[in-house]
Amino acid sequence: MKLNDFNDLFLKIQVEAMASTIEPTVDSIYRKICRFYSKEFYTPLHQVFELPFRTVLLNLLEDRHQSQNLEDEKFINQIQKILDPNFEEEMEEDLKKWIERIEEEEMKKRQSTKVDTSNSSNPAVVSKTYNIENDEQEDDLSGLYDITS
Repeated sequence: MKLNDFNDLFLKIQVEAMASTIEPTVDSIYRKICRFYSKEFYTPLHQVFELPFRTVLLNLLEDRHQSQNLEDEKFINQIQKILDPNFEEEMEEDLKKWIERIEEEEMKKRQSTKVDTSNSSNPAVVSKTYNIENDEQEDDLSGLYDITS
């Protein structure tokens, strides 16, 4: 091989490598995964190319996911999305229902804690007044203990 032929071959391969970096192809992605497997598992690259691609990819993914916490919510959600394409929509719908239920419970609590102050004979009613001049709060407890009955 002449030097000019070698330079031409080198340039063509360099252009192909740069092009596959900018816009990856199936072949370039395959080579990248094999290189990563080779580094990760200390296997010579030419031996990795001889392995079935499914084996290479499965081992890489298992190794990657093994290091993740199985109780990690993001990881579990990612698995759910793979298993059920409608998972994300269902999660959003469940969240909306949960928020609505909480809001309804809060409304019920507010309505049930309102005290009827219109009935002055109700012994549970305590009227509070605030004296601006003395800057103190006064409680009117006169209705609590009805000694006339």
